[in-house]
Amino acid sequence: SDDEPPRRWRKRLRRIGRWSGIGLGSLLALALLALGFLQTRWGNELVRARVEKALAGKLDGGSVSLGSIDHGFLFGDIELGDLTIRDRSGDEAVSLGSLRATLDRSSLLSREAVLGELALRDLAVHIVKNADGTSNLTGLFKKSKGSTLKRIAVGSLSVTGARATIDKPDGSRIAVGRLAPTGSVRAGPGSSGHLAP
Repeated sequence: SDDEPPRRWRKRLRRIGRWSGIGLGSLLALALLALGFLQTRWGNELVRARVEKALAGKLDGGSVSLGSIDHGFLFGDIELGDLTIRDRSGDEAVSLGSLRATLDRSSLLSREAVLGELALRDLAVHIVKNADGTSNLTGLFKKSKGSTLKRIAVGSLSVTGARATIDKPDGSRIAVGRLAPTGSVRAGPGSSGHLAP
């Protein structure tokens, strides 16, 4: 009859709608499971390994080890623990006891990174100077190819327990400790950044 094709199409549309709903529901369930997994110890370990690998990719030689990472829901709060960067000789060049940051995730939609707080604890830098004026840090970090971010801002920056050691070619050593700078930071492409007390 003339009503048969419309009936057939209505059935097909209902079937497509039903399967589409099942598919979207399954994707949502998988997304929720993935988010739940990231909150577990195994999920944290996966994230830690990926962050460690990404940091190592910023080096031209040397190595990186990251002891731990913890994060809040959707990475609004992030804390790194026991970060160590070794130079090409395998000696410790930079170490960080912990880094804690709170990120305004909505700022990323505007290609900005706005951190409400950035707290660094037990930051240590060891520089070994060479007779030719270079050091163990010379060329250790790859040159940045630029960032897609238009702006980086830190509302509250605090550093506690920072120290620096410089070994000179003549065998003498300069050591500076108990550094505890605080302030706020604003930086953008082509800018060296601005630190305000």
